[in-house]
Amino acid sequence: MAQPFDVAGFLSKQRQQYRREHGHFPPDDTHWRCEKTPGIHRLLALVQGRWPPVSDADRRIAWFRTRVLKENIDSESARKYECGVKHFLVFLDRIALPPEQVTQEHVITFLKDRLKWYRRAYKRSPSWVRGWQHGYLSGIHKFLRFVQGQWPPPPRKDPELDEYREHLLGRAFHRKTIYDRCLHVSIFLDYLRTRHTPVEDVQPDDVEAFHRVALRMYRKRKPNRLKSMVWWRTISRQSVRSFLQFRLGEWPPDKTPAVVVRFQQHLQGLQYRRRVIVRHVWVVSRFIAFIQEQGLTLEVVRPADIEAFVHAQSEQFRKQHRRDPACERKWRSLFRAPVHLLLRMIDPQWPPPKQPDNAQERLQQKLCDGYAQWLTDVQGLSAATLRKNGDAAHVFLNWLHENADVRSVRQLSLRNIDDYLAWRLPDLRRATRMGVCSCLRSFLRYLHAAKLIDRDLAVAVSSPSLYQFEDIPRALTQPQVEAVLKTTQSDGSPTGLRDYAMLLLLATYGLRSSEVLRLRLEDIEWREERFRVRQSKTGLESFLPLMPAVGEALVSYLKDGRPQTERREVFLRVRAPFRPLAGPASFATAIYRRLRESGIDVQGRHGAHAFRFARALSLLRASVSPKWIGDLLGHRSSSSTQTYLRLATEDLRALSLEVPARSN
Repeated sequence: MAQPFDVAGFLSKQRQQYRREHGHFPPDDTHWRCEKTPGIHRLLALVQGRWPPVSDADRRIAWFRTRVLKENIDSESARKYECGVKHFLVFLDRIALPPEQVTQEHVITFLKDRLKWYRRAYKRSPSWVRGWQHGYLSGIHKFLRFVQGQWPPPPRKDPELDEYREHLLGRAFHRKTIYDRCLHVSIFLDYLRTRHTPVEDVQPDDVEAFHRVALRMYRKRKPNRLKSMVWWRTISRQSVRSFLQFRLGEWPPDKTPAVVVRFQQHLQGLQYRRRVIVRHVWVVSRFIAFIQEQGLTLEVVRPADIEAFVHAQSEQFRKQHRRDPACERKWRSLFRAPVHLLLRMIDPQWPPPKQPDNAQERLQQKLCDGYAQWLTDVQGLSAATLRKNGDAAHVFLNWLHENADVRSVRQLSLRNIDDYLAWRLPDLRRATRMGVCSCLRSFLRYLHAAKLIDRDLAVAVSSPSLYQFEDIPRALTQPQVEAVLKTTQSDGSPTGLRDYAMLLLLATYGLRSSEVLRLRLEDIEWREERFRVRQSKTGLESFLPLMPAVGEALVSYLKDGRPQTERREVFLRVRAPFRPLAGPASFATAIYRRLRESGIDVQGRHGAHAFRFARALSLLRASVSPKWIGDLLGHRSSSSTQTYLRLATEDLRALSLEVPARSN
């Protein structure tokens, strides 16, 4: 029995015969076919009774039309459904696939095929691709739902993906987050299966290759949504990393050097915050990679190597961002500080002392080392005095090397000393000049004692005279003390709680800054309502009553401001590493900051002694005995307390006598 394809084959042979006879195909192919086809169709209709014969696609279309009309769907929608199903059935007939075996991949392939036809026919893409696709999918989905009973078909079971989904459900993730992560993980699993790579054998290179492929697919699928590409890429990376951590326990594989792991544990022991630890570890990892490229090890790193590393990072920043950092000094410190912490963890004495480069520097180092030993063994001075005198000796020797033609210390003369003092003293205060001259005399005595110079030149160094009680000490007024306490108390941050407690100790008891900084937890006896003070000058201990206001300030700081640490000192830094303040200079900086916030412009003293003098003045005006004031301030001699009597200038004016009038 003849079929439509038999008619098409016959017409094709007739066209070839026409070409052989005339040397070309029919000029108007449509007209030529219209002349040949009607007769053939009438003949086949007479023989078969119906032409063209009913095809399987026609029967399915008629069946689909009947089902759609039973659902009371309007005629326009039914016509659109039928048109889309006709195209879909033609596609299935071309690939020889029955509708009962259709999957989602076949539907996607059909849409791609129709999109190619559309672009070829109209020379453009549909204005709204999603709406255009929906025009086909609405009818196709209804047809497949009638044929297969369920559409879309249930997803195939994936044990790995199901286990991961249960893991996310157990961690109480939001359903949208679970859906997004499972979607990206399913794409990742399909990628691995196409390459026959088990999850257990995945390497970081495989993951990076997948992200590149997935990104290309995303750009191709959604070319108009490149703005959301960063968000999509972030979700993809988070999902894959979370899945691999769930399956493998650790991802990415730990290739961190042992020293970096030790450094991370060191920072955790110092109670650094998590984000600071992450930043420091990242910088240290880059530094280790940098010195390995230079062929260096951590044991031989010098400050110049750190500067080279920071310079390399700066050049990389400019290349990447095409600009300089907003704050160059702060940006560089973000790279220097972690490296310094690492090197001090390895060697607490880092950086190593600079080695002398020439004979002159070697001579200076030898002289300074001998001078330090002499001060320790013969003079028995403290570490602070050693540091001060040693620095003064360095300055003097450097000046000699640069400005005087002295090839040996033995050639040192009084003229050299006069020239040095003329260079060093002009811009200094009288008290500082006296200190410079005192240090120079001490160094010259050492040179003579060590037989490095023939005569004692120390006797030729004269210093300015200082007179006792020549200056009236300055102190804060009571309104100023109250203003700075009120301003500091309003700051509820950990820094504000700490500063308020320290300032209240100064204002209430007149303590020295070192006595406040040395206060320990065991020094406060809460039940007896007193606390121990270790005198910084006399070395003695005394107990002072714990006033209610001071006790409340200390409790507030200990509860809400002091970090949780094993250190026993009461007042600590508010940022890791949690250790006591560096010294009186740090305390003075905090006091000056609070005075500035209060709008107080203090001339002269503005450190802890300003509060000490203010407390002494308030006690004097309250008619407290100088002996009691001396005991509170920790004075061993009553003459030390007399200094504070000069503060009561207003009281002294009351004792002044009138100047008699001049007689004519």
